[in-house]
Amino acid sequence: MSEFEGYNTQYYENLLEMYAGSMEEISRRRWEFIDHIKAKLVLDYGCGNNAFTLYKPDNVIVDSYDVGTIGSAPYPQTGIRHDRYDLICLWDVLEHVDWARSPDADMLDAITKADAVAVTVPILPVDTPLETWKHYKPGEHLSYFKVGGIIDLVENLGFIIQLHGQPECPPRKDIHSFLFRRK
Repeated sequence: MSEFEGYNTQYYENLLEMYAGSMEEISRRRWEFIDHIKAKLVLDYGCGNNAFTLYKPDNVIVDSYDVGTIGSAPYPQTGIRHDRYDLICLWDVLEHVDWARSPDADMLDAITKADAVAVTVPILPVDTPLETWKHYKPGEHLSYFKVGGIIDLVENLGFIIQLHGQPECPPRKDIHSFLFRRK
C-alpha cells in the first residue's frame, strides 16, 4: 500500500479500475454542467487520472495539474501552462485541503486568475452525523462542507454562484456540483 500525505493511492487506483465504466459518464456530465460557460481554456486542478481531459470537446484546451503520485511518479499532467484560464475545475479537490490551517497556495493563485470555477464536493446531509457518513475519511478528507459553506468559501475568493446541482447522483451519493463566475 502506498501513501501520499495520508491518502491511500492503491485504494484510489483500485477504485479507478472498478469504476472505469462510470468515469466517462461522470466526465460527460461534468462537461454538460459547465457547457454554458463556453470555456476555451480550462485548468483541471487536482486532475487525478485525467479522465475529465479524455472526454473534452475538440475546441477546448485543458491543462491538468495534480500533486498526487502513482507510486513515486507524478500523475500524468501538463502542469499549469497559462497565466489565466476561462475556467478552473476543482473536481473532488476541496475536501482534500485543510482550509482552516493550510490552504493550497498554488490553487488559490490559479483561482485568482480565472473567470469561472467549477467544483464538485461531498456535501454532508442535514440530519447525518459526520462520523457515520460514507464520506467521513479522516486523513484523506481534511475539510467537510454543507451547501452554504462551500458557497461562502468560493464567494469569498471573488466569485458568485451561477449553478448548483447533483448531476453526478446517481451514481455518486451526496456529491454536489457548483459553478461560480467572477464578480
